[in-house]
Amino acid sequence: MTLRKGIKLYDSDQKYLEKKLNTQFVIIKKPEIINFSNSKDLQLVKKLIKLGIGDTGRLEFIHETLQKGNSLYQSDEKYLKNNINVGLGGVLRQL
Repeated sequence: MTLRKGIKLYDSDQKYLEKKLNTQFVIIKKPEIINFSNSKDLQLVKKLIKLGIGDTGRLEFIHETLQKGNSLYQSDEKYLKNNINVGLGGVLRQL
């Protein structure tokens, strides 16, 4: 349970497991789940458009959809997440 929750093991437990498994291991955090619905998300979509990352027409449609308070199609959500993760990289944290 400790590993699934992302809590670090005691050093002695980690050393024991590494010796038993004959390998080193590290805890990898799960990526953030992004829920597109607030004004910050609208700014993010505008930032993608401004930077020329992705299809402008599709991003404008996504922006209008969010602005109206409607939920995104799964394909648009996946498209937006992909553009955020791949295209923006470090820029995402600067918003």
